[in-house]
Amino acid sequence: MSGDVPVAQPPSGLEAWQRSLPWWELYFGVVAAGTMFLAVNRPAAITLAVMAAWYLVVGRRCIDGDHPTVRSVVFFAGAGVILTVALTFDTGASFILFALSPLAHMALGFRWGTVATVVLNLLPAAVQAVTRTGPWIHPLAIGVLAIVLTTTIGYSLDKVIDQGIKLAQSQAEVARLSREAERQRLGADLHDTIAQGLSSVVMLVQAADAALDRDASEARRHLDLAALTARENLKEIRAVLDALMPSGQDLPQALHRLADRYLTTMQVHGLPRPLPIPAEVVLLRAAQESFANVRRHAEASEISASLQYTPSTVRLQVRDNGKGFDPSLVTSGYGIPAMRSRVTQAGGHVSVTSAPGETTVTVEVPT
Repeated sequence: MSGDVPVAQPPSGLEAWQRSLPWWELYFGVVAAGTMFLAVNRPAAITLAVMAAWYLVVGRRCIDGDHPTVRSVVFFAGAGVILTVALTFDTGASFILFALSPLAHMALGFRWGTVATVVLNLLPAAVQAVTRTGPWIHPLAIGVLAIVLTTTIGYSLDKVIDQGIKLAQSQAEVARLSREAERQRLGADLHDTIAQGLSSVVMLVQAADAALDRDASEARRHLDLAALTARENLKEIRAVLDALMPSGQDLPQALHRLADRYLTTMQVHGLPRPLPIPAEVVLLRAAQESFANVRRHAEASEISASLQYTPSTVRLQVRDNGKGFDPSLVTSGYGIPAMRSRVTQAGGHVSVTSAPGETTVTVEVPT
């Protein structure tokens, strides 16, 4: 069905967040390398190298934006043990907390990430207090400050991830509702045109059969009307099929065929070029919807259409001289609202201007 045709969609917040993860990993790598080579002695550097390997094996699978709690708890329990060992060799190993603190919020979410951040940032003071290798009050003060800063940053990170997930869910629901609207619109099209037309054919044939014995000319007239109605319904069926699937021809040819069926003209401006199939489907169906709306509602005597190719977009315009309407009042139904939904999913936009004697529908999609 037409609603199942894939269309280009803007990336969700979650996808954008996931694409940013390589930059975070680069940051983690810079902090780890700087700590190992500039801030600690050799035994502590070797211990931190073990932590880096632990991250590569377990930790990096924890930051995909979905807070996998069990794996994350295992990772941070191990990281805490490794950090404690490194601190016994050199207190400079605490610089690795610049990487571990944001990582905790990414992997555990805000609540448990805050717990992990508090524990990790208090480790330097606790190790110095236990080993008596130096005053513990200074690392405690630094740890408290780090907890405040990383908690603030972690709250922002958690909001970004959660909003990304909610946005992705909302987009999926919009797509589902759009497909459902398309099915309903197609059902309305079939009922308003094909079903009614076929019913008329049946009634005309029955009337011809009833008049066959008593008035041959009347029977012939009924049969002629039945044939005319059947031909018009065949055109409607072809129009619906053209809207449901791209033809084997290019877009201008398909639009010319569609315009011919609605007794109008189609002008093409710019140099035609191949387009992605989703863009062609959206434009073709927008033209079919616009022509059908004019026929059903506008009471117009003239319709004109144009297709304009620009370097970055393709613009479709349909004009008529009908009675006009107020676009702000059209908020439901199968016509313009469904068209807006399809075009928006393709990354484009729809504008409608209308007044008695002149209505213009403009559809523009990026290419």
